[in-house]
Amino acid sequence: MIVERETKTHRSPVKSSIHRGRRGSALAWELRQTFTWTWFLPLLVIGGSLLFSWLDYQANLRAPAPPLNGAAHRITVVLDYIHPLRDTLELLLPILSVFLATDLLIKEWRRRTLMLLATRKSLLWFLAVRFHYLLGYLLLLCVGAILLSWWLTPYPQPDLSMGMWLWQTLLTVMAPTLFLMALGLLMAHLSVNTIAGYVLPACCWLANWLYALQLEQAHEKNPILSYLLFGWSDKDLTPQPDAWLPGKILLSILAAFLMAFQPWLLQRGSSQHKETE
Repeated sequence: MIVERETKTHRSPVKSSIHRGRRGSALAWELRQTFTWTWFLPLLVIGGSLLFSWLDYQANLRAPAPPLNGAAHRITVVLDYIHPLRDTLELLLPILSVFLATDLLIKEWRRRTLMLLATRKSLLWFLAVRFHYLLGYLLLLCVGAILLSWWLTPYPQPDLSMGMWLWQTLLTVMAPTLFLMALGLLMAHLSVNTIAGYVLPACCWLANWLYALQLEQAHEKNPILSYLLFGWSDKDLTPQPDAWLPGKILLSILAAFLMAFQPWLLQRGSSQHKETE
């Protein structure tokens, strides 16, 4: 009896280390499966925004001005990376995230290897791990870009704190990003088609952009614009410019509601795929 207990106590740490090793290798494998070349697209957008801000600053600095107002013109021209980056991320990152997120599990459907995944773990586990990898990457990218823009801007607004700006910008950018990602995943899993996962979010993005453009050309204002995707960057087109904050919270709630349907769709899709085989 004593010998058996000793062997059990010696084996349990080995088994736990093996279990941790397998779990770590599985997570590393899922990271490799999640990563694609499309992950570089947000980096190009951030770099393009910073470059455009610098070129715009140089162009305004060298623009001809009346002799009497030349000094005042140079004083008003301020190098600002913060506000243009926030507008760019709110406008482009949500639609780019759809291309990053829609293909998380659909590629397994196309390869007809979805049932092989289901024999290892639940499909919800694979979706959760891959989605959290992608979401963590986007969060780190946004935080790094926001801090970089703050550091590059020589004279930030004195009444603006970095912590408040970081939180507001993350909410501004990530709320529509999460909403379009959840909508794209929902449509892709519902139709088992990657293109369908692109179409509806792209239509929502385009409708929001055209609606804001129509208001701008007609010189009109509408309060509903604050509750849409681009509530902050187009806040001048609404009589309620401060309503972008509850609008972003509403988008986050809708994103969570759409993500709640994913386990049921995955379970239904895997069972149908099993019946066809």
